Amino acid sequence: KLEDLGSAAGLGMACNGAVATGAGSSLTGGIVSGGGFISGAKSSVTGDIEALGAAEFGADAHYNGTLTCQAAVHLGDSDIYSGDIYSTAAVHVGASVKMDGNVYSSVTLAIGAGADVTGVKLSGTASQAVPPFDQGNAIAAVKNALDNYVSNGMDRGEPFTSSVKDRVLLPGEYYSIPALAYEGDLTFRGTSADTWVIRVTGALSFNGKIFLEGGALSSNIHWVVNAAAKAEAASVFHGKILAQGAISIDAEATMFGSLNSMAACALLANTKMNYA
Repeated sequence: KLEDLGSAAGLGMACNGAVATGAGSSLTGGIVSGGGFISGAKSSVTGDIEALGAAEFGADAHYNGTLTCQAAVHLGDSDIYSGDIYSTAAVHVGASVKMDGNVYSSVTLAIGAGADVTGVKLSGTASQAVPPFDQGNAIAAVKNALDNYVSNGMDRGEPFTSSVKDRVLLPGEYYSIPALAYEGDLTFRGTSADTWVIRVTGALSFNGKIFLEGGALSSNIHWVVNAAAKAEAASVFHGKILAQGAISIDAEATMFGSLNSMAACALLANTKMNYA
């Protein structure tokens, strides 16, 4: 039985630690962060964000969604922002920002020179209450899913080793003990109704490209990792990653799926993250 991510389902990232997206990166899908959120210069994010720590957008960034934050929020100069901001701390809107939405700060609100905020701007006691946070439920769902996989056994199915390159995986369960460092192409062949589970008892490192054949879906590929997980630079990766450690999608890589971690999540420069 595949464990459901529950409250974390439908999110591009559900991470117990901080979430960072590098300069020039693009991301679609909601984000829940047990730490802060940092988006690099000229990055693009589409999806609602909920962060316990501070949220900061680099200059010339684009964002479309609702941001709910329990710490300070900073929009970089010349950002383009569409959506509402709720913060229990100070909010700073940088110079020349173009924002179509409302800003609610429980403390103070500062708007830079030449910035254009079209919606309501409230701060202090006049501000609207910050919506309830779901962060705890989403992270708990990630932890429960990990615990369920581990308790049911991480050595189920067919052994998966890095010694076989350019491999084709048919639907089913696979495992690697202890770690998996895979280089080369990897093809998932099956229908839209088929599922794959790859359990890795150590760290996962993937350097190559994943291909889908026969109607196989990214959302039906589950990578369960009992340590850190990484897609190396310029890789193409498909699937839902469920990791005990930090997850990193390195520079120029493309990701189709979701990132769920009991630690931090990072997209490096010029990565493309597509929720699936």
